[in-house]
Amino acid sequence: MNLTNDLKQETIEALADLAINKNFKTLVEVLRLTQDRWAKLCLTRSTWEEVQKLQWQASGLSIVIKLVEEAHEKLNTKK
Repeated sequence: MNLTNDLKQETIEALADLAINKNFKTLVEVLRLTQDRWAKLCLTRSTWEEVQKLQWQASGLSIVIKLVEEAHEKLNTKK
C-alpha cells in the first residue's frame, strides 16, 4: 500500500517526524489496543452493521498508523 504517492514533500516530512516522536509512539500503542478491543467487540455484536462500523473504525486507525510509518520509511531510504 503506497499512501504517500500523491502527497507533497512537506507533508511527507511532517508525517515522518511523527514516527520518531515519543508521544506518537505512545498514541500508536493506544490505537492498537483500541483496535484489539474493537476486534473483540465484533465477536459479540448482534448485527452486521455494528460489526461493519467497528471494522471501518479499526481500518481508519490502521491507515493513519501506516501513513506515518510509510512517510518515515520513504524519507529514511532516500538518505
